[in-house]
Amino acid sequence: MRRAALLLLSSLQSKLYGFKAFGAGSVIKPFPVRIDGTKYIAVGKDCFFGSGLTLVAVDEHCGKRHNPVCTIGDRCAFGADFVLSCSKGITIGNNVLASARVFVADSYHGYSDPNRAILDQPMAGEGAICIGDGCFLGLGSVVLPGVTLGRNCVIGANAVVTRSFPDYSVIAGNPARLIKRFDPATSAWISNEPNVKLA
Repeated sequence: MRRAALLLLSSLQSKLYGFKAFGAGSVIKPFPVRIDGTKYIAVGKDCFFGSGLTLVAVDEHCGKRHNPVCTIGDRCAFGADFVLSCSKGITIGNNVLASARVFVADSYHGYSDPNRAILDQPMAGEGAICIGDGCFLGLGSVVLPGVTLGRNCVIGANAVVTRSFPDYSVIAGNPARLIKRFDPATSAWISNEPNVKLA
């Protein structure tokens, strides 16, 4: 019965928001802050978006055209106040878990003209983002343009990710740095910090 109700809600929200795709069982908890540009956003099956969601794909801003493509895989969960802003390309894999107040954006508001409010300047610094299958994004973390995260990466709370990291990386800090990583060849965790006790 619960699954049937979930599927009904998912179907209603799919029609309400007009996503490019919105998989069966995916739901958005009331109440989102802003959902826009949904024709460029494809969401997989059984995803959950917490309250206070901001999910935006920008195709035009300040006279500049963009071609956003945003894809979110199956069985992802995003905590309260999740923010995603896409003007180029954001790909989130399957089984990705994001805590509350996570921010993911593939561009930023330009600031080259000192005589105009930053809000009124074109988007700049575009760089596609790819977050691999099975990643965890900690509370308050930020993923910035051009970042690729391999599968099963762990992003620490309040980390600001400005560069790419390979599979099985544990990263933290501002800017985020590698703390440790799993080496499949040796089946062992390798520390990048001399005083870190490995799990």
